[in-house]
Amino acid sequence: MSRRKRVSSDAPGSPDSQGSAAMDESDSDDESPQKSRGGDDDLNKYPVDGLFISHAEKKEIMSMREIEREQKIAERREEIERIRQNKMLRQLVVNQQDSKKRKANAADLEDGQRKPTRVRTKTGESSSKMDALHRAREERSNRNQQREAENDRRRRRSPSYRRSTSRDSDRSSEVSWDGGNSKRKSDTPERKESPEADLRDVERVRVGRTRFAEVAFHPGVEDALTGCFVRINIGLDPHSRAPVYRMGLIKGFTTGRAYAMENRQGKQLVVEGYVKAAHGKATKEWPFISCSDGAFTESEWNRYKAICAAEGVPVPKKAALVDKIDDINRLVSRSWTEQELTEKLNRQNKLKSKFSGAQRERVQKALEAALAAGDEEKAAKLQEELDSLPAPRLAFRTSLTPASGTPGGTPQREKLSQQERLAQINAENRRKNAEAVRQAQLKERAKAREIEAKIQRGEQVDADMSRRVRTKPQFVHDSEEAKAAAKKKDVSVSSQTASPGPVTKPKEPLLPHMEKLKQLQQQSVNKAGVAVIHKPLMDDDIIGALDLDIDIDI
Repeated sequence: MSRRKRVSSDAPGSPDSQGSAAMDESDSDDESPQKSRGGDDDLNKYPVDGLFISHAEKKEIMSMREIEREQKIAERREEIERIRQNKMLRQLVVNQQDSKKRKANAADLEDGQRKPTRVRTKTGESSSKMDALHRAREERSNRNQQREAENDRRRRRSPSYRRSTSRDSDRSSEVSWDGGNSKRKSDTPERKESPEADLRDVERVRVGRTRFAEVAFHPGVEDALTGCFVRINIGLDPHSRAPVYRMGLIKGFTTGRAYAMENRQGKQLVVEGYVKAAHGKATKEWPFISCSDGAFTESEWNRYKAICAAEGVPVPKKAALVDKIDDINRLVSRSWTEQELTEKLNRQNKLKSKFSGAQRERVQKALEAALAAGDEEKAAKLQEELDSLPAPRLAFRTSLTPASGTPGGTPQREKLSQQERLAQINAENRRKNAEAVRQAQLKERAKAREIEAKIQRGEQVDADMSRRVRTKPQFVHDSEEAKAAAKKKDVSVSSQTASPGPVTKPKEPLLPHMEKLKQLQQQSVNKAGVAVIHKPLMDDDIIGALDLDIDIDI
């Protein structure tokens, strides 16, 4: 009798008793319709396209700027996803409670069937306690698995959602052992997660163009900066004409066309590095000069998180960014060996000398000196060397001589109008055309000199003889006249060197009728014997003095 009393007194306290199951069932039956109705109301909160409360709100949001519109839609989708996940969690809790009730009812039914057939002993009592312990362990393991799956899903969601889901998981982990009078949590501690990074953490690992210029030639720069953030200028806003920036996560580095940039000391250096920056799933290569030194803004950070959430890309954790801070500090404050410093300086000087144009200028001066001296063979060699030299042109219209008002030699593209850009393009095309014409003329002259040399040597020339070739006329003179002319030339040269004086041009002989008029005028002057005013020759006098050799018979 006492054994039966003890069993009946223990029955209500056990988790498998019918009384507790009925009580739990009544509670859950009362609460589950309310929860389901609340979840349905939340899901039906945005009836228009599943994103908007009304058509007026949809029209208002669609009329916003692109950045604000995308940010608003991303937040709305995140809220809807959070509501859906909360509903799923509530349904999961209800299902767990229902399963526990069914197990408890089945166990009580089995005990009720056994009671009339046999007398309960201590061995049977211990076995039922062992079964209850096994069931409790099984439920605990199921809860742990569900909690781990829940933690995995929480990593990809917002902090507000994580807080709400953690409260739900804490509620589901509480188990009633004595009819609801006392509660205790599961013995398994919840696994702690590293918090997501905020704007301040991301700003600490931002790398600008000044920092890139400082560490561009450092060994190990790729490993140290991969995983940091950059603020990239992607162009101008079409409406406000203000520069637009995007956050990017550094995925790696590559090399490309060389360009010039300014370091912290204001000196120009040539680099070939490009950064691979990712904005969500989109990855693109950008030069170091496109990375801004300005700080991130709240809107840029919100847009980056919204894009990552929409495309399923995880945002870096705070612990990973803290490690990147240590990597940057080690990279900047590293100790150099003599070999590493020599290699760094050699790389810098090699790139700078390649695009400085000093070698091209030296060859150009030597070519001009050879042409002035008439050394055609040396001039041809220097011209070939000059043609083989690459043109010292850097990418992105940068140069080693900084433009006025533009720091670092990097042109400010947004200040150039379309007409100015077209003028620059036309000037560049004219320069290229002039250079091509000059090269063609030099080749034509060299070929003409080669043909003239073959003709003088009496060789056969395989060329178009109808073309115009400059030739030197040769005259046949008497040998005595040639000697006399040479002697006269020597005498004149010696007299000029002995007594340099003004060179008088020989007078040209007058025409016969003009000479006749001059003689008549001189005779009249001598005949008078007195001073007279000089009378110039008029057109009538000249025409009257002409002898046309026409005989007229009268």
